[in-house]
Amino acid sequence: MELNIQFHDVNNVVDKLGSLQRYLENIPFVAAEGRLYDMGDKLIDYIIEIIDSSRKRPDNGSHVLENAWLGNIEELINDPGKRLVIGIGKISKLKELAPYWEVLNDGGYIPPANMGYFGDNFRAPEAGGAGEDWKHTGKGSNFHFMRPSKAIEGIDYIGKSIRQFNKDLKKEVQELGGIWIDGMKKSMQ
Repeated sequence: MELNIQFHDVNNVVDKLGSLQRYLENIPFVAAEGRLYDMGDKLIDYIIEIIDSSRKRPDNGSHVLENAWLGNIEELINDPGKRLVIGIGKISKLKELAPYWEVLNDGGYIPPANMGYFGDNFRAPEAGGAGEDWKHTGKGSNFHFMRPSKAIEGIDYIGKSIRQFNKDLKKEVQELGGIWIDGMKKSMQ
């Protein structure tokens, strides 16, 4: 039996569970399948929580990136009783709904210079004013020219969530294996 979660279109496949394989061989597939989907939902919750808690600018309530992850789980392979592969984070959906998804994960991008203002008072950029809400207008004589010089810092929300997922997965697999072993003991008595 093979259970696997991977990020769509990315070669970064979660490990095939290495030393945990001995537990998987004896777990009822349907039970494991259900838990895998639950864990996929939990992984998306981790991603959303990390994005939201890493916010550097005031929240304008749109949550575009977080919403792009919601429901972004897809069954890639389901060979009943033998193999289940689900994908999380379809790249085409992320690019369509939140084209900057990768920049916020990886960082390193310096936005281009543009016209606009800060806050609701049409203020000019101030030195050291990081974290303020910039309104991009693109043109206009009453607005201010801003040339960003600092690259966006990546928040590694995918990596952090995968690391947490791996911890949770190990615990789940061991728990499922324990349930199966307890059931075997009872049936032999």
